[in-house]
Amino acid sequence: MRRLSSVAIAGFSLFLFVLFLMHFVHPEIALTNRFMSEYALGEHGWLLNIAFSANLIGSVAFLVAVYQAYPPPHRSNAAVTCYGIATLAILTNFFPTDPYGRAVSLSGHIHNLGGFAGGLAALVFIMIHSVRLHSLGLLRGCYRALLLLAVSGPILFLVVLVAAARMSDVVGIVQRVYVLVLMLWLILAANGMRTGTLLSKRVDPAALAT
Repeated sequence: MRRLSSVAIAGFSLFLFVLFLMHFVHPEIALTNRFMSEYALGEHGWLLNIAFSANLIGSVAFLVAVYQAYPPPHRSNAAVTCYGIATLAILTNFFPTDPYGRAVSLSGHIHNLGGFAGGLAALVFIMIHSVRLHSLGLLRGCYRALLLLAVSGPILFLVVLVAAARMSDVVGIVQRVYVLVLMLWLILAANGMRTGTLLSKRVDPAALAT
C-alpha cells in the first residue's frame, strides 16, 4: 500500500509539473480562455501525453491502494467504482481536442465526453470518501483540507461547465484551478495512506508494507 501510494503521488505530481511546464512551452495559448488540452496540439504535444500517462498510472495505483486500505464497511464500493470510471476516462485525453474556434470533431467529442464523465465520477468519489474519512475522525491537522477541497471541487466543476457553455474569457483560469484542487486532494489523500495517518486503527498495519 505504501508503494502504491508513493507511485500515485509521483504520477500526480509529474502530471501537475508537466502542465505547469506547458504554460512556458506554449505561451501563445492564453491562460484565461483556452483549455489545457490544447497544449497537445502544439509542437511539444508529446509532453502532455506524458502527463496524461503519469496521471493514468497514478490513478490506477491510487485506486488499488484505496481498495486495499479501506475494507468494508470503511470503503464505499460505489465510490471506488466511480473512481474506476474516472480512471478509465483518462484514456479519452489521448483523443486530441479541437483547435480553438474550430468545429468539434469526433475526437473532440470523445475528449469532451471523457472529461465530463471522468470529472463527475472523480468528484462523487472524493465527496463520499471525504465524508467517510471525516466520520472515522481521521481528518485532523492538514488533512482537514480534504473536506474543503472536496466541497470546492463540485463548485468549480459547475463553474467550468457554465463558463465553457458561455465561452467565457475566464474558462481557462477556472479549469486550471479546478484541476489543481482535484490533484491536491488526490496527492494529500495518497500521502495520508502512505504515512498511515488516514487509516483506521482497524486496518492491519502490516498492509502498509505492500
